Amino acid sequence: MNINRMRDNALLVMVAALVCLASCSSKNIDGSNDHGFSRSDGWVNDNTFMIAAGGVPTRTIMDIKKREQNSLRAAIINARHHVIERFKAYGGKDSADVENFEMTGNAVAQELRGIVERGSVHNPTWDKDQNCSIYYRVTAPGLKKKVAIAKWD
Repeated sequence: MNINRMRDNALLVMVAALVCLASCSSKNIDGSNDHGFSRSDGWVNDNTFMIAAGGVPTRTIMDIKKREQNSLRAAIINARHHVIERFKAYGGKDSADVENFEMTGNAVAQELRGIVERGSVHNPTWDKDQNCSIYYRVTAPGLKKKVAIAKWD
């Protein structure tokens, strides 16, 4: 096995481990976690959706601050992707009462993409290797209803 293949395999294992760690949450007895949120992902209320996500810095970056910035950017991209995937899983379930659903559902899905892009980062933390963990919060009036009627391509 050559060096490049071993390095790629090691990187794959590290990413898989980070995803596993990011998807786990440590709950206190009262149901909250160490970050002060009562759940790591899902609906907070009808207007707010939150998800935990992680990011890994590019291995060629050596400066610690740049690694932290890079892994934060990766965590945000990861969070946005997972929010959209979760919304797709929920979407299109409440379309019976929407007139002209095809056009409306597509427009709502496009609007949701913009709402997700404008989400906010909460509690970013880094480990000793500058891997980043965040909570990403998406908030908009009537968000849950919009997700329910969205039609994703």
